[in-house]
Amino acid sequence: MAGGRPTKYDPKYCEMIVEEFRKGGHMRTFADLVDVEKKTLYNWMKEYPEFLHAKNKAMNASAVFWNKIGIGLATGKLKGNAAAYIFNCTNRFKEFNRDGSGGEEHDDASDSWEDPESLT
Repeated sequence: MAGGRPTKYDPKYCEMIVEEFRKGGHMRTFADLVDVEKKTLYNWMKEYPEFLHAKNKAMNASAVFWNKIGIGLATGKLKGNAAAYIFNCTNRFKEFNRDGSGGEEHDDASDSWEDPESLT
């Protein structure tokens, strides 16, 4: 980035984000892991196509993780709070909502999704 602070981006973050999401993580947990703000991750998605691809792959991995939890709860193999699971998934995976709203990870109810194109 010309004129700005040097980026902390490292290509190894592509694999790291997938691994974090495989454990149920999300953008906030990954931002904390690499010690940046969540907004920085969206800037990286805009600037580094390979990171955007890795984030999309990571979202799939996260969906699989949470789907397995849901199946475990539904079949009785796992014990847990179904309402908390539903709340988590409803806010985390907007693309699965019945009304089709959203389409991106949403990691808490008070924070709106930030379109990478809108960030500078």
